[in-house]
Amino acid sequence: MASGLEVDRIADEADASWRALLERHQMARSIVPAWEVLAGWKNDPYGLFDRGELVGGFLLSTQRIPLTPLKFSRINCLMVGPERPVQALEAILSALDRIAVRQRLIETELRLRIPTVDDIPGFEAHAELRASFEANGYRPLGKVDTTYFVRVDRSDDELLASCDRSARNKIRKAQRSDVEVDVSTDYSLLDDFYDAYIDMCHRKSAPVQPEALVGYGLRPLIERGHALFFTERYGEHVSNMVIVDTLGVPCYVLGARAPANVRGIVPGAAQVVQFEIMRAMRERGHVWYDLGGCEGPVPIDRHENFGVWRFKYGFGGRFVRFLPYFRKIRGPVPGVVQWTHQVRGDFV
Repeated sequence: MASGLEVDRIADEADASWRALLERHQMARSIVPAWEVLAGWKNDPYGLFDRGELVGGFLLSTQRIPLTPLKFSRINCLMVGPERPVQALEAILSALDRIAVRQRLIETELRLRIPTVDDIPGFEAHAELRASFEANGYRPLGKVDTTYFVRVDRSDDELLASCDRSARNKIRKAQRSDVEVDVSTDYSLLDDFYDAYIDMCHRKSAPVQPEALVGYGLRPLIERGHALFFTERYGEHVSNMVIVDTLGVPCYVLGARAPANVRGIVPGAAQVVQFEIMRAMRERGHVWYDLGGCEGPVPIDRHENFGVWRFKYGFGGRFVRFLPYFRKIRGPVPGVVQWTHQVRGDFV
């Protein structure tokens, strides 16, 4: 390529250079790509090379359409920049079109957590990236994720001061008790986590996801340190459990109250768990912590998810809107593919 950028498949996800890229790049992700595999998709890593040096890349998730040679594809993890991000993206999208021909990909959907905020390091070129997506045939969908980013490269006192009074008081009260918040490597707790998750779904009349997605399937990521498992304990009893994606901008992904908390055997302060997560992410050199999603800038009373929304709002984070999902449909019958998405109730 004239730009000197080339795309090539990474033969082994355990490749040291690929692992190092994932662990340092602001756009990396771990849990959602792993969920794709657990849900029956196949992940293939592709590297972006600049004169032989690995500088970016993406994870391509594919799933074959039954009884056909055709496949759907998704990208949840795409890494470009900070040098020449638009040129890097153009090289990737061009290579992806060639890959699509070889692998018979009838569409590619992009589900990227790219904040549309100018001063978040690593994402300054978000507007140019969106323009490049659209110029290469990727149509924005109606799905747009939003969240709160909390700045964590501050002292403990500054972190506390940014919280509202309720959150701050609960954190301080928990700190005066015998609470311990640990990063646990006890994988047996993943079984307890899934039991607590099921109980939570039943209480909230929410659909239950398979255990592979929210339980034992996350063990390899925890072993590698790409996901962290935090527990709030009072003596021998666990109160709250939280799983965080540590790659890229670290992100809260899953949380559940343990049975001892639900039954009132021990107290619980989920605020102190999040506070300790923020401190841990600061120690790992991160600047921002993503609270994992919210419905809008300010909680609305009587909203069906008001409690969780209000809880996250209490940390005084910055409201962030991400780029929308994008989809590029290929082949001779794009209308049929689009109709299929509409019938299935997918994002359109």
